[in-house]
Amino acid sequence: MPLAALRPFAVAALLAGLATPARAQGGGGEPTLQEMALAWSMGIYKGPVLCPLPEGPRRVARTVSIQPPRREGHRLMFDAKIESLDVPGVSCTNDLGGAEPDVVGAFRIGLHGHARPDVARKDFQAAMKRDGGFTFEVPSGFVEIREPDGAARRVPMGGGTARLTRIPPGSDAARMIGDVGGKPRRTLTLEAPDGTRLVFPLVLVRPR
Repeated sequence: MPLAALRPFAVAALLAGLATPARAQGGGGEPTLQEMALAWSMGIYKGPVLCPLPEGPRRVARTVSIQPPRREGHRLMFDAKIESLDVPGVSCTNDLGGAEPDVVGAFRIGLHGHARPDVARKDFQAAMKRDGGFTFEVPSGFVEIREPDGAARRVPMGGGTARLTRIPPGSDAARMIGDVGGKPRRTLTLEAPDGTRLVFPLVLVRPR
């Protein structure tokens, strides 16, 4: 993926609020890998879910937000949030018939990588070509999986990972999302230390 595909305004807004040592000392400077990965990831995402409500089946949007980052020492961290489907008492599915549980969550994510801007562009392009995205560390937070009968299981996410990747055309995830008018389509995969794995096909509806 060429760097031209990065949203220029998102990168500019991010870099304006985060002064790296290189910029602080020399003014300007190139973005680091962390900054480029975060700029690519930030925004509000929606994922379609089909729920059997009393008035009939209805599509409900799962909402995931990735907030602008803050600096902690030499690392950039940002907050991610998953909002409830707000349809208690029903079992929802995706368009392929797979179960889509009601999940809420709040966790922090960050990326290890070279702080050197001179290799960041190459690393960014390599990650996009090789993986289609990035795997972020999750130092803290949780997800809560809510069952139709009211039971809930809270899963600690600290020590887990959050992987955000592009959705390949023609894949099952692409079929679940459908035609979104050219908006970026991505999959968020959460893996907790206890083995819990959650996969959410999403559309980036509002870049930050």
